[in-house]
Amino acid sequence: MSRDYAKKPKKRASGARRKPSAKRRPADRRRLPGWAWLLTGVAVSSFVYFLWYLQQQGTGPRQPDPARTEAAREKPRPDPVEAEPVPTESLSVETDYSFHETLTNKEVEVPSDALQGTTSSQKYIMPCGSFRDVNGADTMKARLALLGMQADIKMIDGSNGRWHRVQIGPYLSKRAAERDRHQLQNQGMNDCRIWPLAAQ
Repeated sequence: MSRDYAKKPKKRASGARRKPSAKRRPADRRRLPGWAWLLTGVAVSSFVYFLWYLQQQGTGPRQPDPARTEAAREKPRPDPVEAEPVPTESLSVETDYSFHETLTNKEVEVPSDALQGTTSSQKYIMPCGSFRDVNGADTMKARLALLGMQADIKMIDGSNGRWHRVQIGPYLSKRAAERDRHQLQNQGMNDCRIWPLAAQ
């Protein structure tokens, strides 16, 4: 026996009303949540308060308070005190500086052995890179030339092959080498080191 599974609409009585479905509420989807209303209210009230504050401040110069101006007028002003003139003799103070005469008559003798330690025949070089191929060394030499430094390429045979060292110098003092090194560091070249010439 076959059975009909299709639902047939039931006939309602004429007085019965249909209940609204809780699932179908298109108006609910368009409603804003409570926090959005709260945030909007705070923003609007803050703006209204800001406008009221600006109105209270006014755009022109403030008018003085009449009560304060009347009190200031009634208060007696003290008479200005005239300062006594200061005599110019008391301003010029004579000081006795005698160190000029003392120093002109003094001589300091420095021992000769102390002077020999200050003069140094030490020279310095500044290697800025070592390369296996000569093309890399030429590139480094060209970069240094663009910065105003004159570099040389020295070929060095080591235990691990031939190297091409790019170096600047020799310098007569370490201070001159440091000055050029700082100039190179300002241009972004931080690989240069200062070596004594004897320590090659």
